[in-house]
Amino acid sequence: MTAEALYVVCVQEAINGELAGHCGGTYRRPPQPHADALALAALLLGGAARAVPAAPATWTRSVAGGRRTITITRA
Repeated sequence: MTAEALYVVCVQEAINGELAGHCGGTYRRPPQPHADALALAALLLGGAARAVPAAPATWTRSVAGGRRTITITRA
């Protein structure tokens, strides 16, 4: 039996501090199965997220006062 590959989701928000009162932040999710990583990315993007399991994937989304960048990489 082979172990399922795990993936890390990293979220970085770059926010205009004058507008939002903070400059954003970074969040890194512990390793998880690929389907779970994609589900989290989709939730944070507000829509579907698809990626080739063996390759890193990055999405950028506008948010109030800035942008959110989500990256999925193999652990």
